[in-house]
Amino acid sequence: MAPCPATPNCVSSRADAADLEHFASPFVLVGVVTQAWDRVRAALWNFPRTTMQEDTDTYLRVVVRSVVFRFPDDVEIQLDAAARRHRVTVS
Repeated sequence: MAPCPATPNCVSSRADAADLEHFASPFVLVGVVTQAWDRVRAALWNFPRTTMQEDTDTYLRVVVRSVVFRFPDDVEIQLDAAARRHRVTVS
């Protein structure tokens, strides 16, 4: 997953916690990890104005377009099954 650039339009759970402008806490998985990952995948596949770019067993990359101007938001989600967390970057 790419690190956030210096611009303020990005958040990431991989950002250093001291980087409050970009840091976002990772999502915690509830239940069986594989089932939780399948729910995340299904939610992204069904989200409006979303194009799936990459879909693997541990990584998802999508582009979500804004409603009015259709600006693209890149979303990366990586499964950290051992820690039971999703690592997310949105820019």
